[in-house]
Amino acid sequence: MEIKKCSRCQELKDIELFYKCSATKDNHSSMCKDCARIAKAEWRKKHLKRSREINRQNYYNHKEASKKRTRKYQLKNKKNWSVYIIKDKCEICGYNEYDILEYHHVNPKEKKVNITEFTQSRKCTEESEKLFLDEIKKCIVVCPNCHREIHYKWRNLCQKSPCS
Repeated sequence: MEIKKCSRCQELKDIELFYKCSATKDNHSSMCKDCARIAKAEWRKKHLKRSREINRQNYYNHKEASKKRTRKYQLKNKKNWSVYIIKDKCEICGYNEYDILEYHHVNPKEKKVNITEFTQSRKCTEESEKLFLDEIKKCIVVCPNCHREIHYKWRNLCQKSPCS
């Protein structure tokens, strides 16, 4: 087991706790991984505009790869979450293509998370599963057409009389 001293925290740590870096003699960075993460976060906070510009530039330089990676993650996650669709058809019109069914919160004031965004951005873990199941109990399953119609009618109702 090889040991190295971190240049930031001055602690002796196992060499595996340092990022690889071909520019140094021992092929590892001078800061441990924990200190490197902190230093990077501090730099981002101090140089917010520059950091955003770098991220934007990297996205545009690798746009297709980024989109492909995001889509692959979304599809993988969708497969994990799709087993939780409780009903297999629209509760209003009966449309039964379950791949496109959506959840509609009956009472929008009780809504804690957007289920579609939630399922696309989180892995299916015990904690997220519990939150998800609690959230879908507040919903009805509808097809996209009926969902749009519900929101259209609700918006028109709010325009006629102020919502509270």
